[in-house]
Amino acid sequence: MVHEKEAKERRKLTVKKLKQLRPLITWYKNKEVAESHGVKQSLFNEGQNANKRKSKELTYHQFRAIMDDLQEGERKIIEMKYLDVQSKSDLFIMEELHLKKDIYYSTKNDALEALAVNFDLD
Repeated sequence: MVHEKEAKERRKLTVKKLKQLRPLITWYKNKEVAESHGVKQSLFNEGQNANKRKSKELTYHQFRAIMDDLQEGERKIIEMKYLDVQSKSDLFIMEELHLKKDIYYSTKNDALEALAVNFDLD
């Protein structure tokens, strides 16, 4: 019982961290779009110094590496549930990925546990 309570709290902290990272993902995508149009500095980063931009880029790349380490099904669930601009319901994701309820929640919890380890939340 205590172990499950700790695991549930770890998953909750992991979800909070994922939600904190969502704006970083958007920032990086905007940066890529600006650069693809030949713009070195966009409206969104005028006030940032080079060190802060580099730090954000490093964090983004570290996060992508962590996500790439997940299994494909785990990654899809995390992206759809927590990282997409419009979060999707568990039921929608289950149906979209053709997963039974027990498999879905097991996969989702495994992904959150793996992320918790990478976020040093264990």
